[in-house]
Amino acid sequence: PGCNLTACLALISISKDAERLGDYIKNFIELKALIKDSKNDRHLFKKLFEDTGEELLELFKLVEVAFEKSDRELANRAVRQGREISKRCEEIIDEVIETDYTNRQAVVIALGARYMKRIALHLANIASSIVNPLPDVDYRTS
Repeated sequence: PGCNLTACLALISISKDAERLGDYIKNFIELKALIKDSKNDRHLFKKLFEDTGEELLELFKLVEVAFEKSDRELANRAVRQGREISKRCEEIIDEVIETDYTNRQAVVIALGARYMKRIALHLANIASSIVNPLPDVDYRTS
């Protein structure tokens, strides 16, 4: 009684995304054990673990600021950025299929790209809670 039901439901959705973020980040960290002797100077390793990784860290910061300030413009930018990262991760998965990487290297790249994609989309969902009406929060296009 007397509470804001819409805000409570949105927070439930946000907390679900935050929990899944934690799961995917844990999975991503576990990839370190698989990398072992992989040559990190290879093109897709750099593209994923350096370039896309930096973009993902920027997205975390953007979502944090957008959420703290309830900034709709930043939130919209975060949603777009999350979706762009997601698409690039899919492209990396497609690219790795055509390489001469070892099985271990290809698996690390594919799993890393998949985890990054999911992290980006969960961050985009959190940002979407700032700009979307409740029925559209947690709506995914990919």
